[in-house]
Amino acid sequence: IEGTGGSKVWRYEEISTPSSGQFIEIHDQHLCIVDTNNNPSTVFYSATNADTDFTSTGSGSATVNDTIVGIKSFRNELYIFCERSIKKLVNINNPAQISIIDVTEDLGCISGYTIQELGGDLIFLSQDGFRTIAGTERIGDIELGTVSKKIQPLITSITNSPSDYIFNSTVIKNKDQYRLYYTTSGGSAINQKGIIGTLRAD
Repeated sequence: IEGTGGSKVWRYEEISTPSSGQFIEIHDQHLCIVDTNNNPSTVFYSATNADTDFTSTGSGSATVNDTIVGIKSFRNELYIFCERSIKKLVNINNPAQISIIDVTEDLGCISGYTIQELGGDLIFLSQDGFRTIAGTERIGDIELGTVSKKIQPLITSITNSPSDYIFNSTVIKNKDQYRLYYTTSGGSAINQKGIIGTLRAD
């Protein structure tokens, strides 16, 4: 968008690679995109400070051995949430050291639309409930926590058949609150359900 008021101009630019994108995230001077239709296991990243250029210096792609369901920039690293695992892309601005690191191979994420940052942690819905990714005092170290044991029967009823639901989420920062919304595929807005909780260990 350029200009203000009546002189405001909306600029549209079509790029060929990636050809589409479902998950998009700004990370360390790059636009990162996952094209779930054509390349569901690859993260494409743009040239440095050029969010429409995916061919010049600084651009590239990283492929993982799982299906990606969401991405999130967190503590200078790009977290890649997959169906059965979680990974992170590090050193995006150093071609000689850029790499994919496994966070866990034991659990994944139900939906990228459940991923939020709250209180300095990432929270997301995994197969076994709500999980958090928290930075520890050690530089570059993280820990995975669980925050939904008290409502596990409700969570299990959702995670047993996640393909039956459409997910969305948001955070209310002044209440330190995470909200997950879910409805059955094809369901109406009036039948939308949700879970509200604060990000505290149970």
